[in-house]
Amino acid sequence: LKSRLQSQTSSSVALENKIKQELTRFERHSELPLNRRRQISDSLEKAISVYRTRQRLQRENSRPEDIPQPYVNEKHCRRRHAFVTGSYWDWMKYSGLRWVMCYGESPARVVGTSVGVISVFTIVYSLLGGVQISGSEADFIGNLYFSSITFSTLGYAGIEPVKTSTQLLASIQSLIGG
Repeated sequence: LKSRLQSQTSSSVALENKIKQELTRFERHSELPLNRRRQISDSLEKAISVYRTRQRLQRENSRPEDIPQPYVNEKHCRRRHAFVTGSYWDWMKYSGLRWVMCYGESPARVVGTSVGVISVFTIVYSLLGGVQISGSEADFIGNLYFSSITFSTLGYAGIEPVKTSTQLLASIQSLIGG
């Protein structure tokens, strides 16, 4: 079993190195001939399969601490595969998951992104105005409070957006946070 896992690891590293070499042309993929894009796509599909196998073997052998790295590598390959094959919607989805939370493996990124979104919306609410607390215009702290409860989709009474632009922004923020 150990030799099988080492064999899988060494073959996946070799395959990953080959894929990295192939992806140096990643940015110019549209200039590549169709058969070359298919070769890259096939290599990425093989890499995805290898990473899935590594995850399964580590799960079966009670090594959960070793599962995240092949999981992240698999998602990287899926993102690249989507780009090479022209599935740009999937590429955008995987890119967003990569940057916001490293495919679910980085809680710190999730917290950081949440703080960033709340901060940006707080500034926008402060600039636009239109948030009222018990009938009076909210100050910066009130906008921060409104942004936080909107992002977390709690929605307490007594604080509300009154301008159309602020209502639209609050809707967008609740979709991002919810």
